[in-house]
Amino acid sequence: MPDYTKTTWVSGAAPGISAENLNKLEGQYDTVKAELQRADGTSAIQAHGSNLVADSVTDTKIGSRTVNPATATAYSLTGQITQHLSWIAKSIKALKGVAGNWYDACSGTIEGIWAKFHATTGHKHSGAAGDGPKIPVGNLDTDVATQAEMDAKLHATTGHKHSGGAGDAPK
Repeated sequence: MPDYTKTTWVSGAAPGISAENLNKLEGQYDTVKAELQRADGTSAIQAHGSNLVADSVTDTKIGSRTVNPATATAYSLTGQITQHLSWIAKSIKALKGVAGNWYDACSGTIEGIWAKFHATTGHKHSGAAGDGPKIPVGNLDTDVATQAEMDAKLHATTGHKHSGGAGDAPK
């Protein structure tokens, strides 16, 4: 920093600013200068959001962040950016339901999973290619349904329907 020579201001020397206020500013110069010229390069002067120039805070200036998908901190609407990123990683890992990394590629998509359970195109046990193997009725728990009940419910014309009528499932 270039050297600065302090001025003692007298009333009327600067229009619109009192001599008292100018002298107070001059008195703070040494404090600010000392703070900006610490030998270790640090400073206790802190920038506040309202004082920042637009686009002056970048990822490079903020620095790298390391998320912790195993964070034990309870989810919240408030917290530091690293905490929020950790909660997002923790949520993704929980949704994936696997022991791997939260950022590894998923084995499926929501749309793909939905397609597997879709009523007409989803997973069936027909034995056909892409479907599950046929399940012999004998393997079903007889506490749930007997062979006769299964035959009646699955009958092509008299079996289970979604007509909303008496005895049928809702539409």
